[in-house]
Amino acid sequence: MDKKTIKYLDSLLSGCLAAILALSFLMFTFVFIINWEDWFFGTKLAGPLAGVYLFAKAAVAFTLIFLLVQYTRYRTAGTVAAVAYFGFLFLDSSVTIRQNTAGQQPFSALFAVFLAIPVLLLILTLVTGKPGTGRDADQRDTPEKCVDIPQDKGKRLTMHPLLLLLGGMVLLMIGYIIVIPLGIHTIITHTPFLHQMALPPARDSLITRVSPKGTLGWQVMIKGYNLGNAEVVSVPDGGYIIFGPYWISGEKGLVNRAVNINRDGTMVWDWRRISEYGPQGEIPDTIQLIIPENGEFLLILDNGRTVRLDSQGNTLSEGITTDEERTYEAGIFFPVHADVSPLPAPSASVRIRSENGQSTFFTIEDTVSHKELQNVDVVNPTSDGGYLVSASVKP
Repeated sequence: MDKKTIKYLDSLLSGCLAAILALSFLMFTFVFIINWEDWFFGTKLAGPLAGVYLFAKAAVAFTLIFLLVQYTRYRTAGTVAAVAYFGFLFLDSSVTIRQNTAGQQPFSALFAVFLAIPVLLLILTLVTGKPGTGRDADQRDTPEKCVDIPQDKGKRLTMHPLLLLLGGMVLLMIGYIIVIPLGIHTIITHTPFLHQMALPPARDSLITRVSPKGTLGWQVMIKGYNLGNAEVVSVPDGGYIIFGPYWISGEKGLVNRAVNINRDGTMVWDWRRISEYGPQGEIPDTIQLIIPENGEFLLILDNGRTVRLDSQGNTLSEGITTDEERTYEAGIFFPVHADVSPLPAPSASVRIRSENGQSTFFTIEDTVSHKELQNVDVVNPTSDGGYLVSASVKP
């Protein structure tokens, strides 16, 4: 093998080693920033322990890059350390993969390639006996040169462009994931007109009663609209209770809501509990189910608590959910799949596909306020085989 070929291979492998170390550093840094979870020889780590492990792997990768690109005279030692580093990652990933795939996959091909690159570079260095053959040795840290060139005395050591690039990418990563979102959130929440721009649009809900044959019955308009899949429970007097998280214009946050509508389409009561979080946050006190009991209503919340309402929707008491109440599911009807024509429009064609393959077609329009439908939010089946269709309209 001639010197030109050796020099080319040396440069190629050195560049590849620097690239995979940089990739490993960025990869582990990214995971460290967004989620402290990792695997250690088949054992899942989470929390601070996983954070320390991810930070250590990123720190070792950066140290090796620094050693290889900034001090080329130590390249042999750096290559040996890289072999040990990627060998550890290869064994760690192999044990984890075999365990999680029940032995179907023996190892990670990616980490096998990562390990092969420093091994080949180390072999080439040992065979040729000339570490640094493929590139000029760094003269900035050579003591002899510092003596021969007096004007360089006291001159600061400049960083290699690759190190500066990696540092810049980490800063951009931190800014994109943490600093920028927090900054935007702070600005929006403390600037009145921007805060209003970030809120969901102001809409109201048009509730339409559809018979089992697809005939439209009554319609009722309620303020606000549901941001999730609102659910429906039928009550003994033939009416319905619609419940779920709603956004109501003018409120400070999401509203956990239950609306009682009688069989004639008149709203009887409207129970609300405003969430302490904003519209983009979690929704505490979400209603899981509602149990009608002797003219009263028991609301089961997802935080393990209950709220008992009288026949007019007034709060009577609050308590802790019992085991019997947690398992109660009678009378709960979950949303069904429906195809809706493109909106906004004055009306919407809805096709519901049932489990037995039959389809129900109907067309709804806003006959209460005569405004365009913005979206059909959810179609809920009722106990008699009909449907309650909740559509949002501009207020």
